[in-house]
Formats: sequence, structure tokens, C-alpha cells
Amino acid sequence: MFALLIIICTLIGLLMPFPSLRAWWQGLGFALFGWFVDVNNVLVWDVHIDLHGTGVLLPNSWTFLFSNHRSWVDILILLRVFHRRLPALRFFMKQELLWLPLGGLACRALGFPFLSRYQKSDLKKTRVNKHADMDIIRKACAVCRTRPSVLACFIEGTRYTYEKKQRQQSPYKHLLKPKSGGLALALQGLGDQLQTIVDVTIIYPKHISLWDYLCGRIKKTTVYYDAIPVDDRLRKLGASDRSARRDLNRWFAERWQKKDQCIEDTYRDA
Repeated sequence: MFALLIIICTLIGLLMPFPSLRAWWQGLGFALFGWFVDVNNVLVWDVHIDLHGTGVLLPNSWTFLFSNHRSWVDILILLRVFHRRLPALRFFMKQELLWLPLGGLACRALGFPFLSRYQKSDLKKTRVNKHADMDIIRKACAVCRTRPSVLACFIEGTRYTYEKKQRQQSPYKHLLKPKSGGLALALQGLGDQLQTIVDVTIIYPKHISLWDYLCGRIKKTTVYYDAIPVDDRLRKLGASDRSARRDLNRWFAERWQKKDQCIEDTYRDA
């Protein structure tokens, strides 16, 4: 129901002749999305989230949020933790999810970026999809400029499994290798409007599925976040030259090492 109403609001907004009226209908779509999150939080109220945070979350700011990725449940956890603490989250999503009945169109209507999946073995297709994805992220940044927003990204690009870790030869025990492209484009696309980067770590007591979460089998989840103000030094990491990209990769490597150790320490102390 919420998805259908969001789609209707967006379509009406597109037909409005004045920008102010289009913005009002878009705002109504985001309000409906917020109510959907409220309902979800009520339905799964018995899941205890052990939340630890550093830094200041700004509810009316432009933010880039990134997290490790273990399960489909991650999206629901992030929506629950940061609802009303940050503006509405717009997730980077796989192109295939656009075909979810109503839900995919509702996410597209809200400005969620839909990115392609590709295999590195197909070099020509890889180059084409990468350029297309870069254009999609730039357009998402342009849309976000009109109202305080959060671009939310699972930096690893896919859900963690031990098999993927082995295939990727990841140097981390609990994580896949991070990909820095999304943050680099956000730093470029949002410029001085980007105020905060939020680094999130989600830790479950065991491997879980979305069905486990919806059935109430998950009783506790641990979430750490670090809200990092975006200063001139961080903005320079978004430059397109090779030196800036190396510095950004180094910045991610340091944070990923700390994240991996945080997960290890949490499991050890449990």
C-alpha cells in the first residue's frame, strides 16, 4: 500500500507545472516512506539493537552513509537505527531489484540509485556498466541537492560470505574488500553540501536471513556508528586524480581494519 501511494505521489508531482508543487508532492512521498519505516519498527519492536555511536548525527543534513553487508536485514536495521536521526536514506540498489512488484518502482520514485552488476571477466561490458553507474550516481547526487538526504551504500558491493571472501582473497577476517568509488562520486557530486560521513558496522550473533528477522528469531543486533564531519581534507579525497584515489583507498583500508577488529572483539566478548 505504501509503495503504491509513493508511486502515485511521484507521478502527480511530475505533472505539476511549478517546481514548488513538484517539491511538495515529492515531500509527501518521503513522508509516506517515513510512515512505512514507523510501521516496520513497530512490527519488529522485539529486536533489541545494542547501539554504540560516536560523533553527531544531523537530522537536516546531507550525509553519505556506508556499512558492511551481511544480510538483507541490514537495510531494515539501518532504517530502524537512523530513522528520525538522519534524513530519509536512499540506498544504492542492484538493478535487478527494480523489478520487485511496486517496491522497485517506489524506490526509483524516491530517487534510489539502481546500479548494474557485472563480471570482471567481461571487460567491455564492465567498462560500459561502470560508466553508466557513475552517471547514475552523479544524477542521484543532483537529485539529493534539492533537499537534505542520505546516500546509503554497502561499500563491499555484495553480501559477505566466507566463499566470497576466499574467492576475493580479502585480507579481512569478517569483511570483503571495500570499494571507494561511491564515496568519491558523492564527494564530487554533493561538494560543499556534504556535511557528514557515517561509518556503520552491523554485527549479528550468527548468520541470519530476512525470514529469521521477520519471524522474530533475531533477538539482538549490535550496531556501531562513527559520524565524521566532512572537512577540506576529506573533500580533497574525492578528486578524480590518481593521487586522491590512492589516499581515499588508504583511508578506507584504515577504517576497514578497525571495523574488522571491532567485529572480532564483539564476537570474542559475547
